[in-house]
Amino acid sequence: MQVPLFNPENSMQQTDRLYSSHRLRRGAVGALVLLFALPGACTTYGPTDIGDRGGYPAGDSAVRVLSSIALTTTSETIELGETTHAISVPQDQFGTVILAAAPVFGSATPDVAIVNPADGRIFGVSAGTATITVTIGAITAQKTIKVVASPIRINEVQSNGNAPGGWVELVNPTNADIDVSGFVLTNSDLFQSVTLPHGTIIRAGKYLMVLESDFPGGLNAIDGVHLFSEFGVQGDSFAWIQRAQTSYARCPNMTGPFAVSAVETFNFSNACNL
Repeated sequence: MQVPLFNPENSMQQTDRLYSSHRLRRGAVGALVLLFALPGACTTYGPTDIGDRGGYPAGDSAVRVLSSIALTTTSETIELGETTHAISVPQDQFGTVILAAAPVFGSATPDVAIVNPADGRIFGVSAGTATITVTIGAITAQKTIKVVASPIRINEVQSNGNAPGGWVELVNPTNADIDVSGFVLTNSDLFQSVTLPHGTIIRAGKYLMVLESDFPGGLNAIDGVHLFSEFGVQGDSFAWIQRAQTSYARCPNMTGPFAVSAVETFNFSNACNL
């Protein structure tokens, strides 16, 4: 015998209180153990689902209790300033979803990520590994996520004094393409900014040139450049107190500190003085 159940509503309906005229006995013929019917779903319970659930005490009503919490996050790696969400699913002793009190979320490493205790929103604070927790009554669960800094860096700057024609070179030092849509560059005046347009990609190990003409305030003989991620976190900066006859460039290329270059290298690996 099979018992089909259909939920005609547009929301999940709890049906765990439905049972036949028999008591919920282990092995009792006709005793139904029903859990949840999904919206618009037809769930069929066969003989193995009726009256014989090994965890139920013989000769007595089955009592489902909260035994565990399945904790997941919408992203396992986030950037500084980025948000993601923790999702908790309470489960009974049979691993089935059960109604429970509201979960309370937390972070065991708030210096890396903080969590809204009510809705599970996670915010990356500093680079590292964060342990996210959830508690319902006496039951807890945890999951780790990674918080990383954007690897995009300022690689070379040519201010060209107070004359037009300068530029800023960004670099992607990783082995994967990176979408930099929404990244923001400014000179020393943080209110004079240029936002990289949607669809801007820096290929792995390659460069992106931002011309001085893109900056509302230009680049001056004494100035600075600031780079912010799409989440508003400063990822890199460089300031100078006089114009370089060539350019200011990272030496070694991509990774080193800034120094006066041997020659300016527009959209190419830096030429460093030995």
